[in-house]
Amino acid sequence: MLHPLRTIAMAAMLPFIQGVQPASAELPMMEQPWLGYFAVAEERAFNFLFEAQQGGISIMVRNKEGGKIEMYPITLQFLAQETLPDGSVRDLLMKPDTLESADPATDKLKKTVFRSKLTDQATGQPTLEVTLEIASGTILANARITDKGAFDKNPLRPVIRAAFRPFYVDENSQKEKWDEKQIKEFEKRIGRDSVTLKRLDGKRVKLGCADKTDPNSKEVNGTGSSSAEVEIGAYQNRKIEFLAAPNSSLTLGYTAPLPLHNGFYLQWSADPAKDPEGKAKLAIRIK
Repeated sequence: MLHPLRTIAMAAMLPFIQGVQPASAELPMMEQPWLGYFAVAEERAFNFLFEAQQGGISIMVRNKEGGKIEMYPITLQFLAQETLPDGSVRDLLMKPDTLESADPATDKLKKTVFRSKLTDQATGQPTLEVTLEIASGTILANARITDKGAFDKNPLRPVIRAAFRPFYVDENSQKEKWDEKQIKEFEKRIGRDSVTLKRLDGKRVKLGCADKTDPNSKEVNGTGSSSAEVEIGAYQNRKIEFLAAPNSSLTLGYTAPLPLHNGFYLQWSADPAKDPEGKAKLAIRIK
């Protein structure tokens, strides 16, 4: 049986690396200075940005002096995964031209609900509903299937992905020209960069961003995780924490055998059997 993570590793990263293709949308749009955005929240530790037309959602971390770290936004993607009879998994992506919300555009986002159809199929498309909240500096996100459409034969699971783009791009482009000493100096400099997982069985797993680790190993994703903490020098002493509510979990995805500093994502999903009403949430905090 094909491991689910193998079916999504590279495909999941491409939308974040290449960008989402423009499409018309039904979400309202603000005027200047937030022209092009449906919703924005300016917090002490981050800006939350929701584009009206493309539906792109990103978190821009602020350093502790309030400066924006614009080079390394965290991109949020909302989708569903369908488990096929052979055990493989395929992504059902949101269609930007079907985005809709009853909420007005706002630059002081507290809570919003939006919906989108999934896949390119003309009829019987599933509907994904997403609820976003900003409370006390924490981002709360929930995704649930409100209509399975013609996709009622195979299991559907709502998914949220938080993607981190490649770090140290300039250094990586030069590594082929480096000698062994230069490579070791680079790896030492990023030696404190890490992703720490707290697995559902209580065990903590700390992964160095310079290390090559197999995301399909039981050590990394065997049980799923209840929380994850990202600590990378590019975020200037900020830590990004992800917390999965009960009846949901996190997994780590990236393209092995490349090290984590080449880009990765954290994937949240709820257990449909334990959360049939789709109430579980993902919390994101920047500390």
